[in-house]
Amino acid sequence: MTGSGILGVPQALAYSGYSGIVLMFLCVAVATYTGLTLSRNWMHVRDQYPRCAKPYQCIGNSAFGRVGEVSVQVCASVTLVGGCCAYILIAAQSLSRFLSIEFEVDSVGDGTCVVIMALVFLVILLFGSGMIHFSFLS
Repeated sequence: MTGSGILGVPQALAYSGYSGIVLMFLCVAVATYTGLTLSRNWMHVRDQYPRCAKPYQCIGNSAFGRVGEVSVQVCASVTLVGGCCAYILIAAQSLSRFLSIEFEVDSVGDGTCVVIMALVFLVILLFGSGMIHFSFLS
Protein backbone atom coordinates (compact mmCIF):
# COMPACT_ATOMS: atom_id res chain seq x y z
CA MET A 1 0.00 0.00 0.00
CA THR A 2 2.86 2.35 0.68
CA GLY A 3 4.18 2.18 -2.87
CA SER A 4 1.07 3.58 -4.54
CA GLY A 5 0.72 6.25 -1.84
CA ILE A 6 4.30 7.40 -2.30
CA LEU A 7 3.78 7.72 -6.04
CA GLY A 8 0.94 10.20 -5.44
CA VAL A 9 2.88 12.49 -3.07
CA PRO A 10 4.39 14.82 -5.73
CA GLN A 11 1.01 15.47 -7.32
CA ALA A 12 -0.62 16.00 -3.92
CA LEU A 13 2.07 18.50 -2.95
CA ALA A 14 1.69 20.30 -6.28
CA TYR A 15 -2.06 20.69 -5.70
CA SER A 16 -1.85 21.63 -2.02
CA GLY A 17 0.96 24.18 -2.16
CA TYR A 18 2.70 25.35 1.01
CA SER A 19 -0.01 24.06 3.31
CA GLY A 20 0.67 20.54 1.99
CA ILE A 21 4.35 20.84 2.87
CA VAL A 22 3.47 21.95 6.41
CA LEU A 23 0.97 19.09 6.71
CA MET A 24 3.55 16.61 5.44
CA PHE A 25 6.09 17.71 8.07
CA LEU A 26 3.39 17.46 10.73
CA CYS A 27 2.65 13.89 9.64
CA VAL A 28 6.37 13.08 9.73
CA ALA A 29 6.61 14.46 13.28
CA VAL A 30 3.59 12.45 14.46
CA ALA A 31 4.90 9.25 12.81
CA THR A 32 8.34 9.78 14.38
CA TYR A 33 6.85 10.32 17.83
CA THR A 34 4.62 7.26 17.43
CA GLY A 35 7.54 5.10 16.32
CA LEU A 36 9.71 6.21 19.22
CA THR A 37 6.91 5.63 21.73
CA LEU A 38 6.20 2.19 20.29
CA SER A 39 9.87 1.21 20.43
CA ARG A 40 10.17 2.36 24.07
CA ASN A 41 7.07 0.38 24.99
CA TRP A 42 8.38 -2.67 23.18
CA MET A 43 11.69 -2.50 25.06
CA HIS A 44 9.79 -2.31 28.33
CA VAL A 45 7.53 -5.24 27.44
CA ARG A 46 10.49 -7.26 26.09
CA ASP A 47 12.20 -6.98 29.47
CA GLN A 48 8.99 -7.85 31.30
CA TYR A 49 7.95 -10.77 29.03
CA PRO A 50 11.13 -12.23 27.47
CA ARG A 51 9.30 -15.08 25.66
CA CYS A 52 6.56 -12.99 24.06
CA ALA A 53 5.86 -14.18 20.50
CA LYS A 54 3.39 -11.45 19.50
CA PRO A 55 4.85 -8.07 20.48
CA TYR A 56 1.87 -5.85 19.68
CA GLN A 57 -0.50 -8.04 21.66
CA CYS A 58 1.96 -8.08 24.58
CA ILE A 59 2.08 -4.28 24.54
CA GLY A 60 -1.73 -4.15 24.52
CA ASN A 61 -1.86 -6.66 27.39
CA SER A 62 0.73 -4.73 29.37
CA ALA A 63 -1.07 -1.43 28.90
CA PHE A 64 -4.75 -2.39 29.14
CA GLY A 65 -4.91 -6.04 30.18
CA ARG A 66 -6.85 -8.68 28.28
CA VAL A 67 -9.11 -6.08 26.63
CA GLY A 68 -6.06 -4.35 25.14
CA GLU A 69 -4.63 -7.62 23.90
CA VAL A 70 -7.89 -8.59 22.17
CA SER A 71 -8.31 -5.07 20.75
CA VAL A 72 -4.83 -5.14 19.25
CA GLN A 73 -5.45 -8.59 17.76
CA VAL A 74 -8.73 -7.43 16.18
CA CYS A 75 -7.09 -4.28 14.75
CA ALA A 76 -4.16 -6.27 13.35
CA SER A 77 -6.50 -8.82 11.75
CA VAL A 78 -8.70 -6.12 10.20
CA THR A 79 -5.61 -4.37 8.83
CA LEU A 80 -4.26 -7.57 7.28
CA VAL A 81 -7.58 -8.54 5.71
CA GLY A 82 -8.23 -4.99 4.50
CA GLY A 83 -4.78 -4.76 2.92
CA CYS A 84 -5.31 -8.05 1.10
CA CYS A 85 -8.71 -6.90 -0.15
CA ALA A 86 -7.19 -3.66 -1.41
CA TYR A 87 -4.48 -5.54 -3.30
CA ILE A 88 -7.08 -7.87 -4.84
CA LEU A 89 -9.15 -4.87 -6.00
CA ILE A 90 -6.10 -3.11 -7.45
CA ALA A 91 -5.00 -6.29 -9.25
CA ALA A 92 -8.53 -6.85 -10.57
CA GLN A 93 -8.75 -3.31 -11.95
CA SER A 94 -5.35 -3.73 -13.60
CA LEU A 95 -6.44 -7.06 -15.11
CA SER A 96 -9.66 -5.53 -16.39
CA ARG A 97 -7.79 -2.63 -18.02
CA PHE A 98 -5.22 -5.01 -19.48
CA LEU A 99 -7.89 -7.24 -21.02
CA SER A 100 -9.79 -4.28 -22.45
CA ILE A 101 -6.68 -2.68 -23.96
CA GLU A 102 -4.66 -5.70 -25.06
CA PHE A 103 -7.43 -8.02 -26.27
CA GLU A 104 -10.19 -5.44 -26.81
CA VAL A 105 -12.48 -7.42 -24.50
CA ASP A 106 -15.18 -5.27 -22.92
CA SER A 107 -17.40 -8.09 -21.66
CA VAL A 108 -15.13 -8.88 -18.68
CA GLY A 109 -16.22 -6.58 -15.88
CA ASP A 110 -14.44 -5.58 -12.71
CA GLY A 111 -16.52 -8.06 -10.69
CA THR A 112 -15.35 -10.99 -12.79
CA CYS A 113 -11.76 -9.83 -12.49
CA VAL A 114 -12.12 -9.59 -8.70
CA VAL A 115 -13.26 -13.22 -8.63
CA ILE A 116 -10.37 -14.26 -10.90
CA MET A 117 -7.78 -12.46 -8.76
CA ALA A 118 -9.29 -13.79 -5.52
CA LEU A 119 -9.04 -17.33 -6.91
CA VAL A 120 -5.43 -16.76 -7.99
CA PHE A 121 -4.49 -15.52 -4.52
CA LEU A 122 -6.44 -18.39 -2.92
CA VAL A 123 -4.52 -20.95 -4.98
CA ILE A 124 -1.24 -19.30 -3.99
CA LEU A 125 -2.32 -19.34 -0.35
CA LEU A 126 -3.41 -22.98 -0.38
CA PHE A 127 -0.49 -24.34 -2.37
CA GLY A 128 2.09 -21.72 -1.37
CA SER A 129 4.54 -24.18 0.14
CA GLY A 130 5.11 -25.67 -3.30
CA MET A 131 5.67 -22.27 -4.90
CA ILE A 132 9.43 -22.50 -4.25
CA HIS A 133 9.73 -24.10 -7.69
CA PHE A 134 8.58 -20.82 -9.26
CA SER A 135 11.11 -18.65 -7.44
CA PHE A 136 13.13 -18.21 -10.62
CA LEU A 137 10.33 -15.98 -11.93
CA SER A 138 10.96 -13.25 -9.37
